[in-house]
Amino acid sequence: MSIGRIGYQLAYQISPIFLVNGIADLYGVGGLLPIVTITQMVSTAQEALNVITGSDKPMDLLNPDKFFAHFNPMAGGNLHSNQVGQYPFANQKVAANAIIAQPLHISMRMTCHPKIKGGAVSQLLSGAAIKLAIDKHNFSGGMYHVLTPHFLYMNCIMTEMKDITPGNSEFPQVEWQLDFLQPLITKSDATDSLNSLAKKLSAGVPI
Repeated sequence: MSIGRIGYQLAYQISPIFLVNGIADLYGVGGLLPIVTITQMVSTAQEALNVITGSDKPMDLLNPDKFFAHFNPMAGGNLHSNQVGQYPFANQKVAANAIIAQPLHISMRMTCHPKIKGGAVSQLLSGAAIKLAIDKHNFSGGMYHVLTPHFLYMNCIMTEMKDITPGNSEFPQVEWQLDFLQPLITKSDATDSLNSLAKKLSAGVPI
């Protein structure tokens, strides 16, 4: 497998989600924490042991097939979402042509097969680590950057994580859907707006 292909898979399939602020302020670099540091938390020790014992080669540590979780964007994510104005603005003609921007949505499928990383015990430990880390991140006000081949969704909020494993799957709970919403207003946007308003008030400019 070529280095370019490995790099593509690492970026878009192994770690396309970055935790922003929240726990990333404590454990990340510059307020960013790649999700692979969480999904691979349990499996890294096992892979390192495999290299030491000679059952794996050092390059296997970068082999995408050796990672516990794989991500792919799901169908239905949007790049534009607008609502048509249904109430009068300056006049009815303006109202008929006015649009109101709506938040963007993107969903990622996370696939975790226990046969890749040491069976059911590894799956349980890795799942618990992911759950605890995401809980702490969300409850501390953390956000997410979601990288897809077509677009980078920045400063998203996680709205749901649910099991979507097919009923005929060999293993239960191995496919998960992570739903993200990119809000219209972020903390930085609100701060900029407040600062702009404060400057106008200080200068006596009519609002």
